[in-house]
Amino acid sequence: MMSQNSRVIFKFSLLRIIKNKLFIILTAIILSLIVLIPILAMTLGENIINDVEMAMIFIIVLSIFWISFVNINNIVTIAITDEKSGIQSLENRRGVKNSSIFFAKFAPLKIITLSYILLVYLIFILVSLMFPIPLKGFIIRNLAVGIFSLIAYDFLIFGVVLLLSSTTRSMKKALPFGWILMTLFMFFSIFGPIFFAFNPDLGDWSSNIYEPSIKNNFDLRQTQTSETNFLTQLSESLNDLENSFKENIAGPIDGDFETIFRDHDITKLIFNDGMITYFGELIEQGSFEKSVEKYFKKFNTSLEKTRILINEAELKKALEDNLYYEFVKSINIKAEWNKEKHFKNSYFYKSSGNNYNKPQQLKEVLDNFKNFDNGTVKISENETEVLKSTVVNSYRFEYSLRSNDDVIGKNWTGKIDSKNFFYNYNFWIDSSPYSPGSYLFNKISSRLIKNFKYPLKIEEEKFRWKIAAALNYQINPFMWFYEMVYFSGVNNPETNHFIAENSPLPIAPLTFYNLDKEGNLIYTKRPFAVWANYLGFIAFGTTLATFGYLSFCKTKDERKRLD
Repeated sequence: MMSQNSRVIFKFSLLRIIKNKLFIILTAIILSLIVLIPILAMTLGENIINDVEMAMIFIIVLSIFWISFVNINNIVTIAITDEKSGIQSLENRRGVKNSSIFFAKFAPLKIITLSYILLVYLIFILVSLMFPIPLKGFIIRNLAVGIFSLIAYDFLIFGVVLLLSSTTRSMKKALPFGWILMTLFMFFSIFGPIFFAFNPDLGDWSSNIYEPSIKNNFDLRQTQTSETNFLTQLSESLNDLENSFKENIAGPIDGDFETIFRDHDITKLIFNDGMITYFGELIEQGSFEKSVEKYFKKFNTSLEKTRILINEAELKKALEDNLYYEFVKSINIKAEWNKEKHFKNSYFYKSSGNNYNKPQQLKEVLDNFKNFDNGTVKISENETEVLKSTVVNSYRFEYSLRSNDDVIGKNWTGKIDSKNFFYNYNFWIDSSPYSPGSYLFNKISSRLIKNFKYPLKIEEEKFRWKIAAALNYQINPFMWFYEMVYFSGVNNPETNHFIAENSPLPIAPLTFYNLDKEGNLIYTKRPFAVWANYLGFIAFGTTLATFGYLSFCKTKDERKRLD
């Protein structure tokens, strides 16, 4: 327990820090910015992971400045100014040893800096929970925890400045070194990945780079046997249906005729954008061609002017007893209540967290996906569960990560195609028979079902790291800190891939895939260990602080004898 004098010193040191006007102003400004930055990233951005990673840079840089300022100013005050002003001598005369003074004065400093780091973490978590962003759990589990990298930096800056202040007792030596160290680490996001930026081919050389579609396709393929092959039949029926539609929705060859609509604009909506069930019902009702004509008239054109021929009778025949069409119709849920409101929560309007959880969205469709049995074929429980999980995985790590520019026809300049079907949702949404989540399920599942049967391409000799790429991860101290900021969360292929892919500056890919002898999908491990980075920073900082402590505890006479 602390003695009475030590408690007085502790209280004095704590109040001296928190009542300092500059400390109060700086803390208020930086915390305000730290609240604002993630709010802007989570509300204005379109690629949520990239935007949050960018926000992390500003949060970490501001925090490095705050931690450095608080540490440097107070360490110098305690170790140098207090001794020169006679405060420490007065404390000694009251019977307090230097070792007790050390802990009584520096404990408040560490309590304040660690409390600040915890507060920044809580701010980040609360902001993430406040907004309907996609991948909310992913961000909290993997990016928010990167804020604890500041603990490692806190140990480092504390140890360095304490050692210099205690041994030299010179502000001219301690202050510049502390500020230089702070400045260098404020540029960690550049000094870490800069080697990769000048060597962009360090990852592109391999065809075995992990992508989420690799695992999804593999998982779906693993469900297929000679007896359990519903998904294979589903894939074949989808391909047959698409080929039939392309034959019976025909137009001029690209380049032969200038027109604002082409036949593939229609088939793309049906098979790539999930509108198969909506347009399928129009075909069954015999009103598909009329509906297309009506939409074209909105843009002062027609099927005749665009030279698009629709053989609706053949399309109807193609839909009859088609397994894929039956399958998606059985899973899709009917549109209800305020269709426009539900559409505005959908992926086809804007990519956001609402696309999954809100009513009439993807989760509701997946909850409706129990089983399928048309009397001739049925899906197995294993196929059902794997297909559902791959749809969720594909949505989380492919669709929700980015904006829906390709769906709404937005080009690289930000201009939206005025004739885009989803952009003009007011024209058709009231007649839509199915929920927006149903169309998103169709969009994702059709891509999975079409592609899963293709075997993985494996190049055995490329299942490894380039030495230069691995070395930058392993020996660059700024990259060590970068790794702590961004890779302190879950260590798995998806997480590593997406954090690396969305890095503000390019870094070499972290995950490659291969097949083992049993044909199972395997992945490379990261070429670094985040725990080792934390251990290195904290151990080095603690070692320096220990030497600083020993120097601080020496009396003036002992220091004079050494001098």
